[in-house]
Amino acid sequence: HLLKGKRIVCLAKDIRYRETDFALSCDYLILQKGFKGNLAELKKQYRFGRLVLDAGLSPYYANLIESETKDATVGCYNIAQKGALRINLNSPATPAKADRR
Repeated sequence: HLLKGKRIVCLAKDIRYRETDFALSCDYLILQKGFKGNLAELKKQYRFGRLVLDAGLSPYYANLIESETKDATVGCYNIAQKGALRINLNSPATPAKADRR
């Protein structure tokens, strides 16, 4: 999706055995229920500014990805733990910091 210049990709499938010749660029990569994979596979297939773990993502994959991002200095936001993520769509196309209400 493209919202006011920000590219948002929602991913709800198994990427473990997918081959690609190039990485898709996006500002926000949202992992949803049905996603299967790990951070290394995500980084091969996507160039993203912020990684968002949807509340419907399985706890197994949410914990796996979250633990991998801590060691890799990747911005990760877990909705199930932190609540809704608000994004200012009027700001420049760089990923926004989380703003909880």
